[in-house]
Amino acid sequence: MMYSKTLEGLINKACKRIAPAWPLDNSVAVNPYVGLSDLSFDKAAKVLNDRGNIQMYMPITFYLAQYQNNNISEDALKKALEKKNINTTVKEFINSVQKLEEREKTNPTLKILSDMAKDQYNIDLPKILIEFTSSWISTYFKNPESSKNGSEEMFTNWKKNAQVDLLPEIMGFKGFRNAVKSLPEDIETSIQEGLRMIAIPEEYTEAYLHTLLLKLIGWSSYCSGVDWQNNLYGGDTNFLKAFLATLVSWEAAILKSFDKIESSWKKHLNNLNLSDYENDNSKIFNAKSILQDAYDFALEEQLVSKFKLHSETKENHTFQRPKAQMVFCIDVRSEVYRRNLEAVNDQIETVGFAGFFGFPIKYSPINHRNGRNQCPVLIPSGPTVRETTVNSDDLAKEKKSRQISGKFEEAWTKFKSGPVSSFSFVSPLGIYYLPKLISDSFGWTKPIESPKQKEFGSILSGQGKLDISGIPFNDRVTMAKSALTAMGITRHFAPFVLITGHGSTSVNNPHASGLDCGACGGNSGEINALTAQLILNDPAIRSALKEYDINIPDDTYFLACLHNTTTDEITIIDDSVIPESHQNELKSIKSSLSQASKNARLNRSTRLGINKKQVDEKIKQRANDWSQVRPEWGLAGCSSFIIAPRMRTKGMDLNGRAFLHSYDWQTDHQFKVLETIMTAPMVVTNWINLQYYASTVDNKRMGAGNKTLHNVTGGLGVLEGAKGDLRIGLPLQSIHDGNNYQHLPQRLNVIIEAPKEAITEILKKHDNIRELFDNEWMTLQILDQNGILSHRYTGNLTWSSYKENKAVKINKTEYLVEPI
Repeated sequence: MMYSKTLEGLINKACKRIAPAWPLDNSVAVNPYVGLSDLSFDKAAKVLNDRGNIQMYMPITFYLAQYQNNNISEDALKKALEKKNINTTVKEFINSVQKLEEREKTNPTLKILSDMAKDQYNIDLPKILIEFTSSWISTYFKNPESSKNGSEEMFTNWKKNAQVDLLPEIMGFKGFRNAVKSLPEDIETSIQEGLRMIAIPEEYTEAYLHTLLLKLIGWSSYCSGVDWQNNLYGGDTNFLKAFLATLVSWEAAILKSFDKIESSWKKHLNNLNLSDYENDNSKIFNAKSILQDAYDFALEEQLVSKFKLHSETKENHTFQRPKAQMVFCIDVRSEVYRRNLEAVNDQIETVGFAGFFGFPIKYSPINHRNGRNQCPVLIPSGPTVRETTVNSDDLAKEKKSRQISGKFEEAWTKFKSGPVSSFSFVSPLGIYYLPKLISDSFGWTKPIESPKQKEFGSILSGQGKLDISGIPFNDRVTMAKSALTAMGITRHFAPFVLITGHGSTSVNNPHASGLDCGACGGNSGEINALTAQLILNDPAIRSALKEYDINIPDDTYFLACLHNTTTDEITIIDDSVIPESHQNELKSIKSSLSQASKNARLNRSTRLGINKKQVDEKIKQRANDWSQVRPEWGLAGCSSFIIAPRMRTKGMDLNGRAFLHSYDWQTDHQFKVLETIMTAPMVVTNWINLQYYASTVDNKRMGAGNKTLHNVTGGLGVLEGAKGDLRIGLPLQSIHDGNNYQHLPQRLNVIIEAPKEAITEILKKHDNIRELFDNEWMTLQILDQNGILSHRYTGNLTWSSYKENKAVKINKTEYLVEPI
């Protein structure tokens, strides 16, 4: 049966509301609101509140505490009130808010049949739905081949399982198996026939389907992620639609099994006014919206002040060739290290760039079945690079060793997570591992390395190497040209250019890949850095680059490095390319790196709650402590993305809260580099910021809950406890230290040094980027030629001057200042 065009559109719209999620081994930050970006921030908050009981604001008590502690100024509150056209004083507003009584909702406004059955029969069908579905789908996706099979096969698998699984009936859903047996066999018919039986009016269909998906937002997001990944690489799967079909079928089965529910369901639909619930002017909701705006304005005020002060104190320096240039990921953790490195040695110039460094490769370790995508999830990976051995005779031996090790680890993991091992495992084998458990706990021994750490260790020790023969020569030239141009390093090369990927170190941490480089697909970035080193040191590549007016001096050497963000150690991966004549200079740089690492650790010690006298020892212990739930703070605190020359922020303490992308608009012909930054890295920073935001404002629904209660399910994700929905987002321990929030829920401030006419043209060209600002998912400001914030984007292609506070609409297509 084919959908009508109207129904197909409503189904697709509901499915597009669900953000993707990735498996644990390559999890990356995802904006969980990405499917709602066509709505304003406030409208999306109302939709999620009413459809899924999901919060997008903090409790009122949080905002009042921020106001009382002067973290929200009176000026910020005035701006927020003016923005909403509220004609009252700050004092009157605060007094009225303090009187509001906030109550937690237990059900969304738009109910589904499971909710109705719970109310009418006192059977917790929503809970049964979650437990039954989670048990089935986790088993289904444990098989790696499942995500490659068609979505029809997934629905068929559900229907077969539903006809034999006794769990729903044991828990009170009588007649479930027979009801499912009588339902349609394919996805399209099951949704269409199910909606006909449920009698959802057309105007409620999208909202109802979205509400269903939000009931199991974790598994809905996982299915969306499978579709995203398959479709990115040329596939065409509809796993989320198949999953939706299982939920609609569940609802239809309720109608078949509970006779009295149909009349109460019809009554509910007759009394439901969609426009009322989506436009409800709740006093609490409106108060929270104003307070969140004020909290965001407060951050903006701080940045305006910080840039103004910095512009007045900065010194002018005449250009001289730097001793080294060090390219870091834009990650906020790099800001701390870069600041400390420049303070130690001002002859080392630092650059911020996306952490895959413009080399979107696929990496295939020895004996790895599928390889890993070392690039942002927004783009498909390119050519494959491979791990191999320095001595070709050792390759077969290493493959065999990895194969045996891999099979043992796979079998061991299956045994530990199997139902029969729960008690017997603890008894004989637990005792066998007791000495290792104790020695790891006291730091006397090092926990077992992950496969990724083993691969890196092989290359670092000199036993392994990277084979880039899979990248055609012309592609290498194109990648090299694009990377250097986007980095802004096409002239004035230093003797050493250190391409610095980043990764983290932690043990017993299911979310470990979330601490690695998101631009490398949730992997550490040393492979991309090493690929860059091999290509950019190649004389043939350098010769080809001269055609593009990129002349790399013979005495310039590119070196791949790895920044361990947990310990702040910098490792130069392979310095064998450096001749004897340069060794003293390299030794001096290594000394600066070592001192900068110590200073960066001292900087981070307060936030980690570590005594400064023990900081080196304690931070390294955290990296190897299997019981440590907070090995590092990751990107907690991220709140701004600065796209400007480094001189605008050099020496400024941004507290590890800023993404820094180096950019000089005067060398950017036709603003192509800026367009790339705004359509790729900027979107990634928005995703990261909003993932942290969502996990903070509603960790119960949009976060992963308590890390100490996590159970890994099939390597796909975590459950909190033994049952329930897949938990997406970040654990509570990633955003809270037990006393205070370490991530403050503020929307991202994007700050760009470029003509506003150029920025406006890019917004005109890309509707999806423009709506992020127009709908207030993040804010946009301009830095002027003096390093002062001069204008703020106010929506609909208009700008407001900070000095004049006057909106200016940009209609010109030409630029006031010609690019060089």
